[in-house]
Amino acid sequence: MLAEVAAGVLVEAIAGTARWLRRESARGDSAEQALIRWFDTYELTPPESGPTLPDGVPEEPVAEFFRGDDSQAVLHELLAARLTDAPESVIAQLRQAYTASARAALPPVLATAAQPDPDALAEGLAEEFFDHCDLRIATLVGQLAATDAVLVDRIRQQAFSSRITAVLGAIERHTRALSLRDSESLAADQAFVAAYRRQAAFAHGSLEPPDFERRRRVPIEALHVSPGFKRDEDPNGPTLELPELERALDRTVPLGDPGCGKSTTSQVLVHRRATDPTTPVAFLVVLREFAAGDSPRQSVVDHIEHRLRTHYQCPAPPGAVERLLLSGAASVVFDGLDELVDGTRRREMTEVLELFCARYPLARVLVTSRIVGYDEARLDDRLFACFRLGAFSVQQAEEYVEKWFAQEGPDPEEARAGARSS
Repeated sequence: MLAEVAAGVLVEAIAGTARWLRRESARGDSAEQALIRWFDTYELTPPESGPTLPDGVPEEPVAEFFRGDDSQAVLHELLAARLTDAPESVIAQLRQAYTASARAALPPVLATAAQPDPDALAEGLAEEFFDHCDLRIATLVGQLAATDAVLVDRIRQQAFSSRITAVLGAIERHTRALSLRDSESLAADQAFVAAYRRQAAFAHGSLEPPDFERRRRVPIEALHVSPGFKRDEDPNGPTLELPELERALDRTVPLGDPGCGKSTTSQVLVHRRATDPTTPVAFLVVLREFAAGDSPRQSVVDHIEHRLRTHYQCPAPPGAVERLLLSGAASVVFDGLDELVDGTRRREMTEVLELFCARYPLARVLVTSRIVGYDEARLDDRLFACFRLGAFSVQQAEEYVEKWFAQEGPDPEEARAGARSS
């Protein structure tokens, strides 16, 4: 079973690397195009053997760790390191961090299986799993070298993917964070994430329709209608709904006209991630608040921690936000780049956002902006994919109006009649 889990996490790492290269290939570099084609056609063959569990150890809880964010992040970093021929000291760092992460997470599971030394067993399982994945990655890189040795040499000399370069730059900070974490701090992080999900689900689970007489909070699903999203570079291509945009989320910029639903999309996305424990949590950063004053007075992480403490009433354990971002277990939604009216301030903020992405290469990021003025402070097209929020179709408009009238009374027929007459 663990061999199948290893194949799954490696496929995800390979797909992620190909996705990064494909995004950056807009420059038309023939070497990058060749590498993308190789990744797209590579097939991970089933292994003849792989890591095994001792008798009596429950498979699923152990597999859940190896499929988890910490495991996935380290193996993604391992692939980047092997592709670029990083020193063996870096591989040793990753191996040490991987086993430390397992020692923090697995002993409670193993103890319930009456294992005599849960700590040693956790470390042994992690070492076996890591070495198995490293061997498969080394085989992958060897096959690539056999296919095109010149291309591999160029990758190693130039590391021409800025995303891969950023991953390599973050390895030391990530491995240090994992190595210093123990079972107590892991439990604190997990408790924080669960508490934050509850608070974010409540905070972002309602919309407030305009009403001069009283404040009303309407559940999102009772009023929200998702607009369509089209890729900026392919306006005639398929229209994505919000769930599809969420699955494609990486470095993403939804662009739209005033009032088309950019901020609502941000809120809905944060709510969806708060209520789905299988997805990374999402932190919302309203850029007009972050940039208040002459310049941002805090880093992005400091701002998130401040908002967690003061707005959500859910303070994070020391270093937890950093650890979540480094492992890709958290995403960040930056809302309202266009609300920084001064063009110079927007360009400064664009640089802050790009540097944030470089510091946390595995964290997924969404930035909303109006179409008008975006080009004055455009985020790097090699990293960010732009989408246009489309106008409502007739059917979507009817659905929204019907939902709106439904808030005025419980009778569905009256709501439909009000919608038809509007």
